[in-house]
Amino acid sequence: MSDPRVRPFLRARLHPGDLAVHAAVAAVLIGVYLAPIPYTEFLFRPATSGPREAYLSLLGHANAVHLAGNVAGYLLVSLLALCLLAPRRRLYYASVAVLFLVVPPIAAVVMEPLLARTASAAIGSYRGAGFSLVTAGLVGLLAVAVAVHQADRLAGPLPPELAAPALFSVALAVPAIRYDAPRVPAAVATLLGAAALAYGTGVLVRSYRRRPVLEVALSMTALATFLGAASDLFPPRRGVVGIEPHFVGLLAGFALSWLVWIAWRGLAARSGPSARRRREPG
Repeated sequence: MSDPRVRPFLRARLHPGDLAVHAAVAAVLIGVYLAPIPYTEFLFRPATSGPREAYLSLLGHANAVHLAGNVAGYLLVSLLALCLLAPRRRLYYASVAVLFLVVPPIAAVVMEPLLARTASAAIGSYRGAGFSLVTAGLVGLLAVAVAVHQADRLAGPLPPELAAPALFSVALAVPAIRYDAPRVPAAVATLLGAAALAYGTGVLVRSYRRRPVLEVALSMTALATFLGAASDLFPPRRGVVGIEPHFVGLLAGFALSWLVWIAWRGLAARSGPSARRRREPG
């Protein structure tokens, strides 16, 4: 039997306008897929394509399975991040706007040198498209959202600017272990990831009896989704998907979201005393 508190809990965090905005993005992706435009028109080629092609490549999907996976992943990760950051709704939308605007040109700049290091034979022949570049960036945002939520609602002892990078190291450990990264970086990423996972789990365990159970459940769901998404972005067998765009999107998405959080917190700290002075009687 479902908990009657769940529906009001979600309604307080996901407003109709939020659902409309996210559904509109999904509708655009589906509409473009159904339009009579050849898939080849959307392909990004690192050796010759630029930022414009990087943006256009987000809209292209090879088949219905490719499209469904990206739409479902986008909706799940983005709406979870919004639920976590609902008390800071403007922070969420500012972070998403930065990801949409900045991640594609970053990918356009770094993809060729990255391929030169990881798959030099693919330079000149590599082509790719799909919304997974942005979805990977949103997974990076989810790490920041979990850290902010645990600090705000579950009394996590670490500030988000420290907890978020620690949690993000879990995602970095996945490709480091699966794709034979140098031993020292792989070991460091694995140790940091294990420590961060222990920290996040510890916050949930300590909060279980002292904090609202739905807040704990939300954080637990988001943490499990983050771990699952990080694993899904980097499948055990290389070549199943283009892992380089996923790595670029994940890393850029986290770095940008973390910087937006730092800037947001700095602006809030500066505006706080000013707001208090304005409220004081003259």
